[in-house]
Amino acid sequence: MQSQTKVAFGRGTAWLEILIALTIALPLSLLLVSAFRSGSSLVTKTSRYETGRANLSELAWRWQNEAASAWAIFLPPSDVLGFPNCAGAVCHEVDFFARDTSGNARFWAWRFDTASQILQRYTYSDANDPATTLSASGPPFAGLTSFAAHSLAASEVTNPALRAYTPKDVSLNLGFPGVNGGNALTVLDVENPAERIVREFLPATTPSGFDVVVGTFVPPAAPPQQ
Repeated sequence: MQSQTKVAFGRGTAWLEILIALTIALPLSLLLVSAFRSGSSLVTKTSRYETGRANLSELAWRWQNEAASAWAIFLPPSDVLGFPNCAGAVCHEVDFFARDTSGNARFWAWRFDTASQILQRYTYSDANDPATTLSASGPPFAGLTSFAAHSLAASEVTNPALRAYTPKDVSLNLGFPGVNGGNALTVLDVENPAERIVREFLPATTPSGFDVVVGTFVPPAAPPQQ
């Protein structure tokens, strides 16, 4: 009887040790799982943030290159799909105009769709009837939370470094209704969950407004020799 009591007591002790071990291990396991999930979520969020920033940087780079070759940057009253473009002073589409080496007109546009949060580039050849020759060009920029475009006249720009200079507004029609070159700035404001950028653009043909004065120097006559 005495030996049987010892065996029973040993088995009870083993089960008790197992229960204690499980009591300690279970919360620790839950803590490790939670930490793993938090770390994985942080990595995912960081990756999305970096991707969002990279997308906006690429977009700004493309706009800069396109502005450098454009004759005009303008905000049409109707977008490429025929809908009203501007609500007040803020528009959801910006258009570019240029001519190729043969003198042919080239138009392209960036249109933002609020419902799908997509900014799409389009090309078309006729400013008066863009729907007949409309086509998407390039992949869309998705996941944008907002996009806005507005025009800023040169006379509205203030710069403390140019206090003595008052810029004059210059506008020159380039052969199509509403397509004007000049020195008005086009401000593009775009945002996604990672970042917001605001950029100001001028077409390549923008006049500086400064007069260039070239002076000539006439050396004095040499004094007569004695």
